[in-house]
Amino acid sequence: MKSITMTDLYDYISQGDEAEFTYKDTLYVMQPEVVDNKSYLVIWNCEKDGSCICRYSIMNQDIITQDLIDKVLNEKCFNGKNFYEIESDVTVENIF
Repeated sequence: MKSITMTDLYDYISQGDEAEFTYKDTLYVMQPEVVDNKSYLVIWNCEKDGSCICRYSIMNQDIITQDLIDKVLNEKCFNGKNFYEIESDVTVENIF
């Protein structure tokens, strides 16, 4: 991964920050979100239709655990690959 480490990514996401990253010229965002009073950790494809490609419930709305982050990053939502498999080709563009 370019621009930050995995440890940094875990730290930012666990604090409720959003991470914008690119992979193969496509922009994605990983972020917590609330829908109908339920909290989720999601990855959105920001290109084309802006589709949600991964979503997991946050059980305790205030705590994003490393286990939950791992579940999201292990989801094969990047053309059959998970985040760890594409990590070397990912550039984190912004943290919000």
